[in-house]
Amino acid sequence: MILLSKYTQKSLALQAEDRENLKRLKELGDFFVEEYFYELKLTNKFDIRDLDELNVLERDVTFLKDLSLQKNPIKGNFDFEHLKKVHRFLFDDIYYFAGQTREMNMQSIQ
Repeated sequence: MILLSKYTQKSLALQAEDRENLKRLKELGDFFVEEYFYELKLTNKFDIRDLDELNVLERDVTFLKDLSLQKNPIKGNFDFEHLKKVHRFLFDDIYYFAGQTREMNMQSIQ
C-alpha cells in the first residue's frame, strides 16, 4: 500500500473538485475558465489538448515528484520564492511556465 502525503491527498481532492467546478462553469459559458484552460492546453510540453488527459498526466507526474520531495525536500522559508521553486520541481516536466509568475489579461474578460 502506498501512503500519499497530505499534499498529494489534498491535490487529488482538489483536482476532482476542479473537474466538477469546470463542468459547471462550462455549462454557464464562463469565458475566464475557457481562456485559462486554453492557455494550459497550449503551453504544456506534450501538446495535450484534452483536459482530462492533461489531468491524468499531472496526477501521475506530480505523484512521483511528491514522493521525491518527501525524501529530499526543497529547503526554504515557505515564502513566495520558495513556493515557486516547489512549483517548478513539481510541474517542470509538464509546463513551460512551471515556477514562474503568470499573468492573464483580465481586460478582455467581461
